[in-house]
Amino acid sequence: LYNDPGLAGIHITTNSRHIDHGIEIAIEELQALTEKVPEVELQRAKNAALGTVLSSLESRSVVSEDIGRQTLTYGSRKPVPEFVSALKELTSKDISDLVSKMVKQPPAFAGSGNLSAMPRYDALCRRFD
Repeated sequence: LYNDPGLAGIHITTNSRHIDHGIEIAIEELQALTEKVPEVELQRAKNAALGTVLSSLESRSVVSEDIGRQTLTYGSRKPVPEFVSALKELTSKDISDLVSKMVKQPPAFAGSGNLSAMPRYDALCRRFD
């Protein structure tokens, strides 16, 4: 479903007084994914991804973008049934293996608004150790 290089992100929105707590929750949730993902959550995520992808393919502009993205990623466009099959075969271990690999890399953080309470980058990185 993915090619090795890429970018994944977590988006949080919080009051500036709660930036540190919001980041802590996001990191804890990400680190929890390095363990076994509960089957009910995995199934819910698969259903949501499938619904989003299939409904978005009803738009011609999205289909055009999809063709370009897949051509760059895979060298050709994968048929929708192949994507659906790959998504259905995705396991909890696949997710935890990928997230474990991700959290070993230096994270990137971006913020906007009042960031006076935003922890320093080095302090954020230490939370992944």
